[in-house]
Amino acid sequence: MQATSLRPLTTTLRILYPVWALVGMFSLIYVPSQVFVNGDIAETAVRIQSMESFFRLGILGSLITQLIFILTAWYLFRFFRDTNKQAAQLMLILALVSVPMAMLNELFSLSMLHSTDTLTQLQLLRDLHGNGLQIVMLFWGLWLFPLGYLIIHSGYFPRIIGWFAIAGGVGYVLGFFLDTLGFQIPWLSTIAETLTMGEVLWLLWLIIAGARLPA
Repeated sequence: MQATSLRPLTTTLRILYPVWALVGMFSLIYVPSQVFVNGDIAETAVRIQSMESFFRLGILGSLITQLIFILTAWYLFRFFRDTNKQAAQLMLILALVSVPMAMLNELFSLSMLHSTDTLTQLQLLRDLHGNGLQIVMLFWGLWLFPLGYLIIHSGYFPRIIGWFAIAGGVGYVLGFFLDTLGFQIPWLSTIAETLTMGEVLWLLWLIIAGARLPA
């Protein structure tokens, strides 16, 4: 693909990616941190009731995050398909597989709104939502492997940025296996969380520096 065709794709990605990241951080990190209280389901129920609109906004944000992710994955596929079409297709498939899973998982969040009077049921729904995110996290990691490969071999970015993306994938996958197998290994969990920052470094490079396209 010629540079003239790649430039608008790069511009679109530099807009979509930060929007996706900001909405995702709000809905997947900030809202839960304000509503859910670990080890105190009664207080969680009180907060859901008192901050219902805020909680609903978080659910909406989660759904919007997935819709933006569809567009982001599609534009990344178009950007990298001439680098290696099979790797680009694999990246797109792994990214899209996570979308319906993540969106359906928000059914548990919606159900929490109607279960604040039954703490046992509320706890079950919260556990189910957490387990669902755990499964989605596997695919959040897997799609970064072909993406990292494409970044490395495209020539449009420093190769180290691709390795950062792959490191992010390792972090997500490692975190998934630690949680699923029930391993309580603090130092390994810290490594997994640190590695996921590789995705953030790729994101920041794309937003700030963009792609090195031929003149």
